[in-house]
Amino acid sequence: MDGRFVVFRGGASSIFELWDSASAAPPIALGDWPIVKASADGSVIAFHCHPGWPDPEGRLQLWEPATNQSRPVLTKQARAIKEIVPLRDGRLVAVETTDSGAHTLWNLTAESILITVPVHGGHVCISAGSGRCAFGQAGRFEVWDLTTRQHVSFGAGGHVQDRALALSADGRRLATYRDHAFTLWDVTTPEARRLGVIERTGGTLHAFSPDGRWFGAGMPCEFGELHDVYQTEPFQQQLHLSWAYFGPNFAPDSRTFVAEAHASPSGWLDRWLNRPLGRYDLEVWDPASAAKVVTLLGCEDFAYTPDGQRLVVARGPDQVEVWDVPPRRPMLVEYGLPVLFCFLMLLLVRQCARARCGFGEAPALPD
Repeated sequence: MDGRFVVFRGGASSIFELWDSASAAPPIALGDWPIVKASADGSVIAFHCHPGWPDPEGRLQLWEPATNQSRPVLTKQARAIKEIVPLRDGRLVAVETTDSGAHTLWNLTAESILITVPVHGGHVCISAGSGRCAFGQAGRFEVWDLTTRQHVSFGAGGHVQDRALALSADGRRLATYRDHAFTLWDVTTPEARRLGVIERTGGTLHAFSPDGRWFGAGMPCEFGELHDVYQTEPFQQQLHLSWAYFGPNFAPDSRTFVAEAHASPSGWLDRWLNRPLGRYDLEVWDPASAAKVVTLLGCEDFAYTPDGQRLVVARGPDQVEVWDVPPRRPMLVEYGLPVLFCFLMLLLVRQCARARCGFGEAPALPD
């Protein structure tokens, strides 16, 4: 958004509120919504609820922060909407599955249909930066431009499995999973060009980093997913993150990413106690050096600032922390305290050695 309006969940309740930071008016209650997406220019906010109790048909509502008014929704089939993606140009795109099993992509901002994808049961992914989408089914994928509504590229790598495709932010690279292998494609030409293949049993794809250098992938297991981070140039595995419930979330500047902390036998009890409360441990990683930056315990939610320089962490209804990424501490704390500690330890060892050897005793006088 433009920074003027803030959408937040009020206190311990599950009700979202809209606050206009430019006025002294109190926040406006918007209701209980599990999914909230704002357009890049801040003109429209979409609230969506998947089908379930107490709404078997689901719910979809558009809200204009400038007027504090809701907008009519062209599609009434909220139950059929799978996801909502904000594009960089300000459009909100909703992916709807029709009764026939095909996919319709809606421009919620202008209340119009972008394209209808004649793929039944396949997977659709959207690149927010480039405004392109990719979909795959039965061994084939296609890439479309949502602005020109033209076909861009195709290749032999689609799959009906959910999360089997991932498109880079610039729309130039596509990662697919099929036949026990991850494949990286160059989709800048009408016929996609294969850049590399890495064999892996059972995989799902997460988003690319904003600069396209990395992407995350997972393998479903009993406790969640086994997560990895792959480098695109050259195409290789960069990090193995063990199992967790959610995978890498890259910073806007792509320098770091956040993932759930590794599970260990000593942490199972803490994980069992904290998860019902909506808490988990976070790890911040530097993918370039494959090094862990910091571990944050007992978090409820997190978000990067738009410049990627800071990480905002919520630890409870009344506690929010802002961290530098990577963490920066004063020189005195970073270097002075460890040096002072080592100096004091050397003095202590020296004094103990002198006392043990009797160096500090006065010589006995002769009778």
